[in-house]
Amino acid sequence: MNETQKLLLVLLISIEIAFTKSVYLNLFLIIVSILILIVTKSHLKTFARLLIVSILPAVGSFTSFYFFGTGDESQRLHFALVMTTRVGAYVFMGAAFMSTMVFTNYYVLLNKMSKCPQPLYMAFWVH
Repeated sequence: MNETQKLLLVLLISIEIAFTKSVYLNLFLIIVSILILIVTKSHLKTFARLLIVSILPAVGSFTSFYFFGTGDESQRLHFALVMTTRVGAYVFMGAAFMSTMVFTNYYVLLNKMSKCPQPLYMAFWVH
């Protein structure tokens, strides 16, 4: 699966979880993303960074939807958990997508681009 297909898959999954209200689906996506990160041999530091990055939006989402949401307490708790796990799903799916990218093709492309002559409009650029 190339990078474009993986990106489209992540975008489709993101759109799908944006319209569902399932805590279990979000937790499943988090677990699958963590397994992908483990298989790609990500460091423990990577997991720590992901947790640090996602903790503030997750706590913010939980508190705002739980304390200021509409409905009774069980509905607010459910929706707060949905939003909290959704943040984690987005963060970990993005990390799993980035950890499986092949960067060697991009290095070769950038190297070729750096050896190209300047475009015509750059030749007349006044420094």
